Amino acid sequence: MLSYQELQSIYHRERKTPVLQRLPDDFYRSITVLLAESEERHREHIKKLAADVVSRRQHKILLAALRTDEKTPENLLKDEEELLKNAYALLSTHRKRILAPSMPSARSKTPEPARPKINVSVKIIRPLPEVADEEQTYGPYKEGDVASLPESIAALLLSKGAAEAHNPVPSTI
Repeated sequence: MLSYQELQSIYHRERKTPVLQRLPDDFYRSITVLLAESEERHREHIKKLAADVVSRRQHKILLAALRTDEKTPENLLKDEEELLKNAYALLSTHRKRILAPSMPSARSKTPEPARPKINVSVKIIRPLPEVADEEQTYGPYKEGDVASLPESIAALLLSKGAAEAHNPVPSTI
């Protein structure tokens, strides 16, 4: 079982280093247990620590996915593998669409079905002016704002260090 002191130690290690830190395999389940067994007055602080650890780990995983080698980062937890896999797939599809746009062939008369628009929640870490895609304008944003943006804009902001992944810890854990 994870203790408050262990969570604080994990929080500090994740903050200090750019790589994923070694965590217990049951880390995410342990947060739920720690919250359930903690006094009410400590729960909000534990949630904030846990949310920061989760956010930092997601950021590191997304940065790993931005590298084109598709190498699995060390210390990736089972619970995080799907995020990495989906990020690789999303970025790979995006790279292919940008770097090798398909020209409509004479044989192909049916248009490709539109891909559903996927939004990604990010926390803005520095002030930003308006940003736009083909369909809409977003912003401006100030530091600390949380925004749900199309995947292409979110990936750009993450890669430029203007935002970090934001996935709030649900209130049930």
